Amino acid sequence: ASDKMANEIRDICQENEQTLWLGTFDGLYRFNIEDNSFVRYEARCVIKPDTYNNLIDALYMPDPKSGILYIGSSSGLTVMNTHTGEMTHYRSELSRLTNNDIHGLILYDANTLLIGTANGLSAFDLHKKTFTNYNTSLLHETSLPNQTIWCVAEDWMGGVWFGTDDGVASVSRNRKKIDFFRATTYQDGFTHNLLVYGIVVTPNKEHWLATKDGVFRYDREMQLIRHYQSGSGGLSHNIVKSIMQDSRGIIWAGTNDGLNYYDTRRDRFVKAEYFSEGSSLKYIYNIKEAPDGSIVANVSSGVCFVTPHVDRTGTILSLNFEMALFGGMISSENNDIGCVCPDRAGNIWLGTDVWMQ
Repeated sequence: ASDKMANEIRDICQENEQTLWLGTFDGLYRFNIEDNSFVRYEARCVIKPDTYNNLIDALYMPDPKSGILYIGSSSGLTVMNTHTGEMTHYRSELSRLTNNDIHGLILYDANTLLIGTANGLSAFDLHKKTFTNYNTSLLHETSLPNQTIWCVAEDWMGGVWFGTDDGVASVSRNRKKIDFFRATTYQDGFTHNLLVYGIVVTPNKEHWLATKDGVFRYDREMQLIRHYQSGSGGLSHNIVKSIMQDSRGIIWAGTNDGLNYYDTRRDRFVKAEYFSEGSSLKYIYNIKEAPDGSIVANVSSGVCFVTPHVDRTGTILSLNFEMALFGGMISSENNDIGCVCPDRAGNIWLGTDVWMQ
């Protein structure tokens, strides 16, 4: 791979057991797992003079057999047929795409691709090749709470959720139109806008939001149950960059000061304490569950595998930690891992500031 590819990997999409697609600061790469080879693709549509860079922030392949890969970059949407290499580009200057800076992609139905951008939401009709845009409006209660969409998530019922600078928006696949609602919190008589980095919707329809001001827990009617912060809420830091629920039903939160899990008996978060010379659980940007049930989190110098031991009620009794440091595999100048992706074969793929392992 070229030196230019030595950039942070922003997203990873697995097409099959042999092929991974990588979205990086230097564009799109195809990685062949069998022979460790890389092929770079120019996946953006360039209009001169073009000030956009090669950053690809979102990859989405709903049906790997079809070979259709949706690519969201800082220069618009690209639809690629990975079998033929054919690409079709869409930009705001040439279509009604609301903004070229794309942060998330997901199918609404078989004919509609939802595109979360830095300036609103676009619904792309896959047959007509047209866009319908949804934006913030003070005149409509069911509009986007904010133009900037940071994350796209799917709940266990197939609903789609968007995290924005000012709360969340929800889309139900059971309706013929797309509706939104505002989700803000009120404290001391003031409205607080929530910058939402991550969303979890549990089977009992509770909503857990990872924000720059702790974790907010809502019921199915989006009424606030509790706001968890450091101190009485147990969080080790109020900036929460990631949140997930594992197969045991345990909520995990990644903060700027380590990994936390939710203790249902005490209704508070508990820090997953780990002490070792030369490594620590500090800035947690990404949490995944590995095929063996262990929790995989990025650390400043590698990756940590956390195995929880629980009782019959699901309460964590103890945690086992296994730290894998990559000082000899990745340049010691920068070992920061930004994303962790377990594949179906049990391998763990790491996106770092300098490479992928």
